[in-house]
Parts: sequence; structure tokens; C-alpha cells
Amino acid sequence: MSAEKSERQSPSETTTGALGRVFQMLIVMFVAVGGGSAVLKYLNREQFSHDKLTKVHYHGGWSLGEYQDCNSINLKEEHEAPELYCGGSSPMDAAKVFKVRFSGDLTYNKDKHDGTIHYWRCRHNGDADLIIICAVNQKK
Repeated sequence: MSAEKSERQSPSETTTGALGRVFQMLIVMFVAVGGGSAVLKYLNREQFSHDKLTKVHYHGGWSLGEYQDCNSINLKEEHEAPELYCGGSSPMDAAKVFKVRFSGDLTYNKDKHDGTIHYWRCRHNGDADLIIICAVNQKK
């Protein structure tokens, strides 16, 4: 019966089926090439954290367990050291270098424009090795 069906298909039905298969193959190739890199980018930004030696500017004291809103300017290269500006600080405020854990976004992105600002919600952790933990601030 299936042999009879294939003999009865019109040329337009055969062409449509072939185009459908070609379209499916294109989607699979697109996902394999572009989708794979998009998944890796998501995992790097959203699921994993990265630690960086960071120059942290903050005004006044920062108590253990206290949260502050901070920002940093996008870096073009992964190996560059970020600078965090917390609690309304400016480049004029003294800075100290700490090991900072960033999660939810990267401190560098070659695809973003110069001057793009990353917004963070940071907590003074107090651990001798990891003093500050920052997560992307979605509210900004």
C-alpha cells in the first residue's frame, strides 16, 4: 500500500517533502553551530561564577555581611582586572584590591560597546580568601 501511495503523490507533494527535509537539516545545522555557542555563553554568564582580583572603591566603611550596589565598566579582555565602584564611590575614593567572586554575568564582553556598565549587588563576605561576592543586579 505504501508503494501505491508514493506512486500517487503529485510532484508538488514530493517537492514540499524534500524542502521540509532541507529546512529541518538547516535548523539542525544552525542549532549545532550558533545554538551551541549561545548555550556556552549562557552557562558562562548565568550558571558559573568567576573570581578576579579586583580594585574595589567604596566610600566609608563596609561592614561584614552588608550589601552594596556596585558597578564596573565592561572590559574587552578576560585577563584585565575589573574595578568596582560601590556605595556611591568615585575614582577619587581610596581603593583596595580584593579577590571578588562575580556571578550572573561576565566582567568582560568583547561584543558589548565601550563604556557599557555592569551593575552588581555585592556582599562583604569576611572570608580571608574571598572578601566580596557579587551577583548581577537585574533591577538596574
